[in-house]
Amino acid sequence: MPGIQRTPITIKKWVWRALFTSTMIPLLLVETALVAVYFLSNDEIRDANLNYLQAQSSSELNLAMLREAKSLNRQLEHMQDLSTGMAAQASGSAWIRAQWRLGQPEG
Repeated sequence: MPGIQRTPITIKKWVWRALFTSTMIPLLLVETALVAVYFLSNDEIRDANLNYLQAQSSSELNLAMLREAKSLNRQLEHMQDLSTGMAAQASGSAWIRAQWRLGQPEG
């Protein structure tokens, strides 16, 4: 090839080119693969944590709801007992008043 003239490659350039092709390219490929594995595993772990936290919060919310329902039920039962007692008192005093109006002694 008489028309192509090649420039001589210095030892320094040859060593750097050999170093780059034999070590740097595989190193970059391995590092890229490791970074990809890191991001994929991080995404999977994040999804698992989110699912766990959602299940836990739902469970805790259900427990709190049941606890509050029981508390409200106890309060309503207490109010029912009070109103039943007041109704009994009111009917008892009405009976006493009716007896008094009729002039009959209590009985």
